[in-house]
Amino acid sequence: MGGSNNTPGQSISVYSTDGSHTKLASFNLPSGGINIVPAPLLQLTVGLIHNTDVTLRYIPTVNSKDYGSTDFGSLGMIGFGIKHDIIQDFGTAKHLMPFDLAIAFGYTSLTYNYNLNVTPNPSNAKPKDGQQSTDFSNQLLQGKFSAINIQAILSKKLLFFTPFVSVGYSSGTTSVNTYGNYPVTTGVDSPITQNPVYTTYNNPVSINETSVSGFHADAGFQLNFFILNIYASYSAGTYSSYNAGIGLGF
Repeated sequence: MGGSNNTPGQSISVYSTDGSHTKLASFNLPSGGINIVPAPLLQLTVGLIHNTDVTLRYIPTVNSKDYGSTDFGSLGMIGFGIKHDIIQDFGTAKHLMPFDLAIAFGYTSLTYNYNLNVTPNPSNAKPKDGQQSTDFSNQLLQGKFSAINIQAILSKKLLFFTPFVSVGYSSGTTSVNTYGNYPVTTGVDSPITQNPVYTTYNNPVSINETSVSGFHADAGFQLNFFILNIYASYSAGTYSSYNAGIGLGF
């Protein structure tokens, strides 16, 4: 999760459903935590015939509390891809090309969870009626982010050093939902006593949309020392990102 610790998260507002569209309450989602989250990444690549590779990537669920006292949730990822070197498909002309050219397709799915703690506000608010749930221990914010990526990759292997550049197109889908019971102050019990009361809403937020699509360019390198691999890359597009890691390959 990126962002500043001092910057509030996105504001969520709750409106009435009686046709008046009255704003009942609002609260902020978690603020930014840290810019870098270390995570174990399992990547398995199998080479098939005709210079075609199939890759599986997996990040087990990582809890932020494992890396500090600030709790900004947990995340996990799974993805797969396929890459094919098309230079070989040019017949004898492939010997005249001083580089490798591959096309790649990939799919990635990331899940983020954060336990919320929204309680009646003010604290002395009472349920509107006896049917209102008073259990708010099951609150969860969940985001699911999936992306499809298609790339053309130009690279050149120079002994143990392989630089590369690529251009591609990505399309991403975002799903953000809140689960559980949430108390929202909706009035007072009577004009005389003026004691605040709340209404409990279950699973109040559901957002599903295609959020990011567009072209991007990447540049990076990979160093191979026997079974040790070191890689780094930079991606420029709708959102820019850095990626680096160390792996073992056989």
